[in-house]
Amino acid sequence: MKIAVYCASSRHLDQKYFDLGYEFGTLLAKRGHTLVYGGYNEGIMGKVAEGVTANGGGIIAVVPKIFDTEEMTYPGCKEVLHTDTMSNRKSTMESIADGFAVLPGGIGTYDEFFGTLCLKMLGELDKPIALLNAFGYYDPMRAMLEKNREEGFLDYGALDEIKYFTECKALLKELENELPGNCVEIADETTNMKNTKAENKPKALKISKALKKTDGIILDVDGTLWDSTGIVAKAWTRAVRENGCPDKTVTPGMLQALFGRTMDVIADNLLPELTPEHRYRIMDVCCVYEQQALEQMEGCANHKMPEKPNPHSGERNPETEKELHEECAICYPGVQKTIRELSEHVPVFIVSNCQKGYIELFLKKTALGAYVTDFECFGNTGKSKDENIRLLAERNHLKRPVYVGDTQGDCDASKKAEVPFIYAKYGFGTVDDSDAEIESFPELKMIL
Repeated sequence: MKIAVYCASSRHLDQKYFDLGYEFGTLLAKRGHTLVYGGYNEGIMGKVAEGVTANGGGIIAVVPKIFDTEEMTYPGCKEVLHTDTMSNRKSTMESIADGFAVLPGGIGTYDEFFGTLCLKMLGELDKPIALLNAFGYYDPMRAMLEKNREEGFLDYGALDEIKYFTECKALLKELENELPGNCVEIADETTNMKNTKAENKPKALKISKALKKTDGIILDVDGTLWDSTGIVAKAWTRAVRENGCPDKTVTPGMLQALFGRTMDVIADNLLPELTPEHRYRIMDVCCVYEQQALEQMEGCANHKMPEKPNPHSGERNPETEKELHEECAICYPGVQKTIRELSEHVPVFIVSNCQKGYIELFLKKTALGAYVTDFECFGNTGKSKDENIRLLAERNHLKRPVYVGDTQGDCDASKKAEVPFIYAKYGFGTVDDSDAEIESFPELKMIL
């Protein structure tokens, strides 16, 4: 794989940047790649080249006339391509490189990076690009770009093309996994090199392109969008104590282990000492008390549910627009804002194993009714989650939906429904084999 590297040529930098360049060049060579760069022998550029040659790697130098001197060109360059102008150098590098790595640099590096990024955004270049944000160097630029997007100067998905990494190896893995078949990996610094099969790719990267083509995002509720277990545990404790189990206490931890299952299964596990008829009757009371408690909880405003939620209708209630930025107290950070933003580009749906009315309550308390196209649950249909996922997908003519959840049950249901599964690691459960993972809900915007 030929990797173009954009970085600083300045000699007047902290030593840590030179060390970073040498480390990157070393790993690039050890992983079997060829360096494509501007051919300069100073600054981070020179250190990257030194790291490559010291470890037996190859270099393709693309040198414009203005820098075409023996004093300025790195002596280890075995293949040198000459160009008339700086612009020609950039276009040549873009043509021969398979991917692009951006290390810390100045105006020239910014020029190269944004030029390449612009071509990707226009669809004229389909090659991966990643930034090495070592020492937080690109944090100010990242904040500026986010500001651009917030103010409308950039389209919503524009920044999804940019991947930031703090470690050299992680960046190289990103580029490798974006180009299957070109990947070579070393197990650690002391082992021999080995070919890496596609199965070993990081999960989020392995299907990133497929996920970006989704025509529908289907979401779980509990453990994915909010954590209601603190409120629900109190309501259920009251219900079971008033109905034949005076000494029983329901805890949030118990609910986190049970949520995600259908209501009858939850009753069987929560109240095994009772007859089925008795436990299901108590569960009905639990649901009533739960609904009442969630209706009354503080920190969430009540919003009227639209009759037909549709984020693509362009219809918004002016009276509640000013309340849309109120965060529901039990929602995970960024859930409401992220759903609003995602719904502008792809339909959002909900499928849960909850009782009838629970999803409607969630939408009411979060003011997200106008941003969720459709939903389904066990309480409505009596069907399993995989069946409800299929039902909702068929009803909305979805061809490439994805499901986002937080438990192994969610993952299993997705597999049965034959849709990709994104694991919300911050939620209630653990998952053995997801297609992608997110550490926080807003990360969905990075992989979809």
